[in-house]
Amino acid sequence: GLATAQDRERELIEAMRDEAPRVEFPIALETAYFRLNERESFVPIAAKLPWSALEWATKRGKREAEFDFATEVRDQQSNKIVGALRDTIKVSLATDHFQQLQQHALLYQGGLILGPGNYRLKFLARENETGRIGSFEQDLLIPKLDAGKIELSSVLLSSQIERVSDTSGVKRKSLGTDPRLKVTVLEVSGERIVPSVTHVFTNRQELYVFFQAYLPAGVDGSKTQAGLAFYRNGEYVSETPLVGPAETDAKKQTASFRIGLPLDKLPPGSYTVQAVVVQDGGEQAGFARSYFAVRPAP
Repeated sequence: GLATAQDRERELIEAMRDEAPRVEFPIALETAYFRLNERESFVPIAAKLPWSALEWATKRGKREAEFDFATEVRDQQSNKIVGALRDTIKVSLATDHFQQLQQHALLYQGGLILGPGNYRLKFLARENETGRIGSFEQDLLIPKLDAGKIELSSVLLSSQIERVSDTSGVKRKSLGTDPRLKVTVLEVSGERIVPSVTHVFTNRQELYVFFQAYLPAGVDGSKTQAGLAFYRNGEYVSETPLVGPAETDAKKQTASFRIGLPLDKLPPGSYTVQAVVVQDGGEQAGFARSYFAVRPAP
């Protein structure tokens, strides 16, 4: 029979304490950091579960699946838990939606607020019908920012932008993000960026690159510009023209940039993308990078 809520809870806690990874289904995880103020950063957590985690459901003709997700963040030095998230998500398996899932895999999105530091993050997913558990662990560094120069957030890559109202059949009991965040950083002018977890794109997709610049006092965000440069095997390939910010926040001295480009111009291979933010006529510039791969579309 089905495990009771207490059994499920105990199983998750045991799996969280377990040194050995749980590999009953694979999980890929992506984190980033975006500064909220001098003491805190928002850390979005995106996890991708393969469609195989749901194969049993088709066999049994189920209309719905349920997953428990748990995240725990420990300070590397003290080993103390500094952040935790729990979500239960129901996924609709109605026929049309199910075919969509088969192509895309399942995506979980949550988020935490953390101060600068060195952390270890552990993420668990449990499929509640079969009780199978997958886990993922990674180090997480949130740097202290230098208030005297232009500093950049993580560079977030995506091939998918959705209207904020779109929940696509996923019902959440609890929202992963901290209740203090009415709108998360990933929402720009009514649209939400869905982070790529694998960083693998096809040459038929559009690449969206999102990042923020944190500016020293006296630098006007609306007078900053940003561009991207692409490198393949260490060789310069191309760059985008400089553009102004998508949004600025004068109170927080933040400029947000979102640059989209079709990938059909980039030959298949592995890339480094470097984001640069420059002050108009100023000598200040900030840099950050990310990595991705382009594959031929099947």
